[in-house]
Amino acid sequence: MTAVEVVISGLSARAESISSKLASSAIERGNVVIRSQLSPEYPLNDHLVWLWGFLKHERRFIKTLQEEGGTIVCKCKVPKGTVRILPNAAEMLHLLNIELLLELK
Repeated sequence: MTAVEVVISGLSARAESISSKLASSAIERGNVVIRSQLSPEYPLNDHLVWLWGFLKHERRFIKTLQEEGGTIVCKCKVPKGTVRILPNAAEMLHLLNIELLLELK
């Protein structure tokens, strides 16, 4: 079972306005959270590609948030075993300068 989310933190005073710009996001503990909408049975790479498809249109906005001191992390809960991240998913992490955190369950 895989769960993947992108968390934007460090800008809690602007969380409402950030969330309104990023459809399907939620505010949790002052952070803006965007979760993959894919079923947990999909592999990690598919979740990352889904999120990239969602976020790639907001690259300038995300870069601005980082320049303003925001931190963006991609948190992933994945089953123990081999973790595969292909170039089509790594593109998001690289182009958006997002840290990847893996939690093996």
